[in-house]
Amino acid sequence: MIKSRLPKEMRDYIEKIHQDKYSVIANNCIDKTQKLAAKAKSLGLPYRIISCTDAYDGVSRISMTDFVVPHVFIEIDGEEIDVAADPETEAMAEGLLGKSKKLSRTVIGEFGYETDTQDIGFPLKKKK
Repeated sequence: MIKSRLPKEMRDYIEKIHQDKYSVIANNCIDKTQKLAAKAKSLGLPYRIISCTDAYDGVSRISMTDFVVPHVFIEIDGEEIDVAADPETEAMAEGLLGKSKKLSRTVIGEFGYETDTQDIGFPLKKKK
């Protein structure tokens, strides 16, 4: 179970999305993040969609360089939620690639914060 101070309905939904089998084509970090954003918005929770690059340290022991991949995750009401991979895929990836660390981060959409980008990628002033 995901530890969180978010409302139970959101925590349960996060756990459901986390358990959904990962697929690079149809159920990847972008798909799962969009589902979580829609649920957070429906519950009136502020969120930020963040893109980053993940570097896996296990590969560097072999190749002397990090294996870097693009990634998307969400921050809901200040809590970072990264459930792109299901637990089985997470364990397999960690075993093969090592731990990942997030490098550059860019907010690509947000809702409910002062600089509400309305999910289009650049700040807009909130209407009063």
